[in-house]
Amino acid sequence: MSISKTLIISFFLVVLTTLIHNIATRYILFYIKKKLNSRKKYWWPPSYWVSVIVIVLILISLLEASLWALAYINTGTFSTFEESIYFSLVSFTTLGFGENTLNEDFRLMAAIEAANGIILFGWSTAIVIAVVQRIFFKTNNVKNE
Repeated sequence: MSISKTLIISFFLVVLTTLIHNIATRYILFYIKKKLNSRKKYWWPPSYWVSVIVIVLILISLLEASLWALAYINTGTFSTFEESIYFSLVSFTTLGFGENTLNEDFRLMAAIEAANGIILFGWSTAIVIAVVQRIFFKTNNVKNE
């Protein structure tokens, strides 16, 4: 496969995963704002929502890494989904064990996936911090500007 095809596939996946993250962010922040503005009392403290948000963000990241894994399978890089998702997850998280190496055609794709993953994990961290701040300011009656 040529470098230009690899770049096109990678660019498409970056756009798709960014769109997924954008939708998840909007929904999470909307939902938290709705819950915190509700006068209804919940059986668990608002701070527990942080745990829920972290779990949702991990699932979203798993979905995004799975899209990269499907691309590796469709390009013939890996023969099984298990191999592909493992490689994708260690690339997406920038862990990069290295026991699986790609041929020259796809090394660039793995590097772009790592860049995509680190940016999206940073974004996820920002979401968690925003939720913690909203919960802290809302539950402690501090004006949140």
